[in-house]
Amino acid sequence: GNMYHACANNYIDDEKLRIDFVRCMMLNNYYPADAVRRCAREHSVDAQPLLDCGEGKEGRQLHAHAGQLTDKLSPRMTFVPTIELNQSQENQYLMLRNLKRVLCRKKGSSSGVCNNII
Repeated sequence: GNMYHACANNYIDDEKLRIDFVRCMMLNNYYPADAVRRCAREHSVDAQPLLDCGEGKEGRQLHAHAGQLTDKLSPRMTFVPTIELNQSQENQYLMLRNLKRVLCRKKGSSSGVCNNII
């Protein structure tokens, strides 16, 4: 599943769509290729480039690159998932429980999405 996540990160440009797609996969990722197809249908994403990527050399390279970035984290990652936001791992407890609230606080309440979250 992680190779498909890396491929989604590479192929889905829209940040919200990318997050929603990976979240969808993580809800039921037992058969990753099936999760790609299901989530692609649910989020109107072309599944084929993601499937090709995740099953081939490109997916292995993207996954290896993600591993290299993980190895460079400071402080080192101590549990999964670890969320890094603007090169910071602060407030892991809060981010894991309410990421939208943390993002809205950092971005400001000018976004309509944040009106009832902060």
